[in-house]
Amino acid sequence: MKYLAILTFDLIEADADDYKRLNEALSEKSFMEDINPQYAKGKLMLPNNVYSCEFEYDKIPEITCGELKSLIAGLFKDLGLRGKYFIQVSSDSAWEIGDV
Repeated sequence: MKYLAILTFDLIEADADDYKRLNEALSEKSFMEDINPQYAKGKLMLPNNVYSCEFEYDKIPEITCGELKSLIAGLFKDLGLRGKYFIQVSSDSAWEIGDV
């Protein structure tokens, strides 16, 4: 089954280098700062500190979300970062992106 994961976070007492290191670590785990919808021509940039990851997986979303929570918490710990995050995983969702 194909899933879309959305991750957003706030870091506590972090500088630009901390965000850069986390961005690199997330990119290595296939989290991107853009999204490539089927109906759009090319990729669309997400707001700051929002990442997407599309993947295929045989487990139900609740298990997948739990595994991603462990992954993200591990990245924060490995990089010595503190903050809060939100992860959403779905196999069938509607979303919009735009500028105002």
